[in-house]
Amino acid sequence: MKRFGGRERVQVEEFELQTVGTGGEGNVHVFRLRPELQAGDVVALMDAIENSAERSMGIMAAVLRKVLVDDDGTPAAWEPPERPAKAKPGDVVFTGPDNETHTLADTDAIDRFLDPVNGSSRKRWDHLMSPANEEGIHLMDMVDISQWVVSLSTDRPTQARTPSIKASRKTRR
Repeated sequence: MKRFGGRERVQVEEFELQTVGTGGEGNVHVFRLRPELQAGDVVALMDAIENSAERSMGIMAAVLRKVLVDDDGTPAAWEPPERPAKAKPGDVVFTGPDNETHTLADTDAIDRFLDPVNGSSRKRWDHLMSPANEEGIHLMDMVDISQWVVSLSTDRPTQARTPSIKASRKTRR
């Protein structure tokens, strides 16, 4: 019987991204990802790139977020523990993302963990995708990253550069 599934984990890949800042220049960010897309992700991604300019950024950002590693810094969902009502900050002990023991009184460590600069690739991506952030990602860079991830996850290059969303809008009927 032919059997599918159970693939080995793929290698982590890195990429650099030059952001666009409100003052003109952005920053260069290094991200790590594991290009393991699910079939539904690829369908949604390719449909968004080819057909839906309005939905494309959200879909691309969400799909790319799923493949970004979350263990190369403070995880995206990490929050300091809540302090019980009668406890003092120094009484609440927790293990931080650095695997060290801290207390809630250690505000420097907590601030360091919450700073997006020290976050995982996924946490830093979330920060860049936030409307409150002053730097952003150019639309065509998102398209290029998406195509690169699809080519990595399918273990073959994409056939051709997808026309820009603007161009595909003009040709739709």
